[in-house]
Amino acid sequence: MQADHPLTRAEVIENYNRLCEEFKYMNRMFWLGGGSALIIHGLRETTMDLDAGCTWRTMELVQRQVGMLAEKKTVSEGYLEDCLMLPLPQFFTDLHTESCTQFEDLERIDGVWVYTLEACLRQKEKLLARLGREKDKKDIEKIKAALAA
Repeated sequence: MQADHPLTRAEVIENYNRLCEEFKYMNRMFWLGGGSALIIHGLRETTMDLDAGCTWRTMELVQRQVGMLAEKKTVSEGYLEDCLMLPLPQFFTDLHTESCTQFEDLERIDGVWVYTLEACLRQKEKLLARLGREKDKKDIEKIKAALAA
C-alpha cells in the first residue's frame, strides 16, 4: 500500500511503531524487509511503502482484529513464496506471511525489527532473478558495499 509521498526513515519508524501499537505485538511479530529495511540500515533515503513480514499465526490474529481476510499470493504472481498479503493503508503497509524468515534473519535497529543485511541481500537477489528490476540491482550493489565495509 503506497504512500502519497516518499517516506523518510523517521516516517518508516513512526509507521512501524504505530503498526505495533495498533495490534499490540512487539517482539519480532512484525518485521520489515525490502526498501524499508534498507532505509533503517541507512542504505536508502526513501521508500513508498513498508513491506512488513509476519508469521501465519500473527496474520490470523491481525485478520481477526481488522475483520478482513488476507489475499492469497503465489510465486507465479511474482512473490518470493506463496503467502497471504493484507493491505494496511493506514500504515502504508502490505503485511505478508513469510514462512521462510528465521530469527537469525532479523535484527533490531532503533526499535524496529528488520532483515539483517545478509537477509536483505538474499531477498534482493531473489527479486532480481524473478523480476529483473533495476532498483533491486542498485540495492544489491549498496548492500554488498556495506557488507564489505
